[in-house]
Amino acid sequence: MGKFTFIYLLPFLHQYDRFQSILELLGKPSPRILSTKLKDLYEMELIKKEIKEEPRLVYTYKMNETYRSSMALIWKEISEIEGNNPTAKGYQ
Repeated sequence: MGKFTFIYLLPFLHQYDRFQSILELLGKPSPRILSTKLKDLYEMELIKKEIKEEPRLVYTYKMNETYRSSMALIWKEISEIEGNNPTAKGYQ
């Protein structure tokens, strides 16, 4: 897994599944970068890509259930570390 791959998995822990919502959550990286990262995650089988027919065809993305609990645990540990870090944003 690449250096920044985990960041691109965060939206899936919070049930974001559409390209535009993922793009906004991540602070609007370029669409090309996000598309490349989603393709990489798909090829690593970390996420699934599905086509939905809503007024028009759209792709939705979901984290592969095999990895969801592991990623949630990692995210919890990172959050706890940041919560105990005096230099973390918001620490009083």
